Formats: sequence, structure tokens, C-alpha cells
Amino acid sequence: FIYYRGSGAYGKLGFGYSQDYSEPSLLDCFKEASSVGMRVSQIVCGDEHSLAILENMEEKDNSHKLFVWGCAKSWQLGLEGDVSEDVLEPHALEPDYWDGKIRYIGACNNYSCAVTTDGEVSFLE
Repeated sequence: FIYYRGSGAYGKLGFGYSQDYSEPSLLDCFKEASSVGMRVSQIVCGDEHSLAILENMEEKDNSHKLFVWGCAKSWQLGLEGDVSEDVLEPHALEPDYWDGKIRYIGACNNYSCAVTTDGEVSFLE
């Protein structure tokens, strides 16, 4: 289970709105993932956005899916086009440029990056 607390500005907590939480609150949007054989393997937070990797435990190659949410105004979520609205809930990044081979993620300020299972590093943009 994933719990969050703090500033909800830009929807970066993933609850669907921009409310602050002073007490730890359960983010249950990924709870359903376990029922289909997936689990959260990593979660990171930038100043105004968050990212999570979900790992498919039922596939032999352990394919991964990247979810993003929060402020998108600086393209740090890797969404296509000119996105200016906040993403208030976790959103699967499509198309999957890494073909399920994303292994690690990083986030800071207004940028994000990913490392693949092949060791390639790329910035989300």
C-alpha cells in the first residue's frame, strides 16, 4: 500500500484533486494492480510531480509500466503534446517508449529521467 501526506498542489499526491493532507492517507489507486499480477516496484517524487513503476509479476520478463501524475507544465511527465493541465491521478505513460524495459526512475524539480534494463538513460520530455 502507498501512503502520502503533504502538499497536494498540482495533484502531485494522486488523489484526484489538489488538497493538502497533514495525516498519512492511503493512495489506493494502485491497490487493484495486485489483483492483476502487478505491484509497485518504485515511486519517486519531484517538487510538483510523482512517478511510479508497476512491475508485472506474472510475465517472465517482468515488464514494467510507468505511471505519472502532478504538474505537467514543464513536460516532466513525458506526456505527448503541449500539456498544460495538471494530471490529478496516476496516468499510464503511453506510448511506452521503453517497451516495458524501464527499471529505475528519478525526479527532481521540473524534470524526470528513466534507466532501462539495458542501462540506457533518457529524460522524460
